Amino acid sequence: MKTLVKQHPDCLREVTVSFTAEEVDREYGAAIGEIQKDAKFPGYRPGKVPQDIIEKNFAEDIGDHVFRHLLNQTVARLHQDGVVIYSEPHIRPMSNLVKGKNFSFALTFETAPRVIKGVDLKGLAVDFEEYTVDDSTVDASIENNLTTLESVGGKSEPGDTVTVKVSSTGEEKVLETLYVKPLVGHKKGEKINLPLAELGNYIADFIDSEGESIDVEVAEVERRKPQKPTDELVQQVSGAKSVAEYRENIRKSLDDAAKAMNDFAKRNALIDVIVAQVETELPKSLFLHDAQHEAERFLENNYNLTDMPLVQLLDDAELKKKHEDILHKTWKDIVFYLAVRDYADQNNIVPGKEAIDSVSASMAKRKEIRLDEFKQKATREEWDQVQERAKFETALESILSQVKFKSKVKKDLMSKK
Repeated sequence: MKTLVKQHPDCLREVTVSFTAEEVDREYGAAIGEIQKDAKFPGYRPGKVPQDIIEKNFAEDIGDHVFRHLLNQTVARLHQDGVVIYSEPHIRPMSNLVKGKNFSFALTFETAPRVIKGVDLKGLAVDFEEYTVDDSTVDASIENNLTTLESVGGKSEPGDTVTVKVSSTGEEKVLETLYVKPLVGHKKGEKINLPLAELGNYIADFIDSEGESIDVEVAEVERRKPQKPTDELVQQVSGAKSVAEYRENIRKSLDDAAKAMNDFAKRNALIDVIVAQVETELPKSLFLHDAQHEAERFLENNYNLTDMPLVQLLDDAELKKKHEDILHKTWKDIVFYLAVRDYADQNNIVPGKEAIDSVSASMAKRKEIRLDEFKQKATREEWDQVQERAKFETALESILSQVKFKSKVKKDLMSKK
């Protein structure tokens, strides 16, 4: 057997395989012997059918047997040479398979993804946008938390609370202008015709109304006004016993939120740097598979079960940008995963019990079962997934601990920009 491997981009390989007539005849002899053991033919006992009758009446079975064995030999030889078949091969015969003749065929397939140039952490520095918390951040958070509603005489603004009186029943309803936009710009005493379609989650309160709209009168407009923190007030709204303790609790909560956001920002910044640094080769089938799933998630999350018209969704600039980024994001995610996984292999990283339990807990949560139940019922495939993900996360933590992160921009956590 001779093989000639031709390499194409994206892990695509074309292998030409040739067998001599002697090799073909040897497989024919083996195939006839195998079929002869169990062959049934009128006038003969099973296993006693003569060879010439086998060759004449079981030609298709013999040919299939021979080709299957030649193909298996080819795969074994490729494996010995370090060529791993990743996708289903396409087989193209280049000559007829005939006893006493040379035979050749071509295999086209994808090999497994590989890392050509891995992660280099020496002196690696990564810039990221840092979220910060200071006294003004804490003050802003407390101001948002400690508010009271006060009546206003002017027109309502976004964020105001509006009490309306239903004209047909005289019943009063409290609505938020953030969710019922037609209420913005009206003051006490004004009459409004509210389309039911604009009531959002409040529509259940008006489900018995006839027609497609309802007449209401603005009974009161209220606006949130910050209250000065006092020990008595914070005791009413929280478990804190004093303003100082309340401030400390708010600070800790904000610090935790900032840390989570900074960890996320660091990870995203690291992805860009590592993807630009490493060199990989990956099969198109892997990319297409992941891109399809990413696109399905995007469509499900952004286009399904929304009250926004489809035409408006299609014209949404932000959604268009996200849609355009799907393919590039998919490619980056795959390359980053391969790079981190390669780093784990090169450094013999083994996940510990904590990492394994953390991944197991996440999978149990997705399946809506307890962790101990997941551990008892998990299949071999699921455990392999747990081990693989835990190994990736452990390697990523190792990388993160060695990278020098530099804050290029500092942003207040409560900033709306």
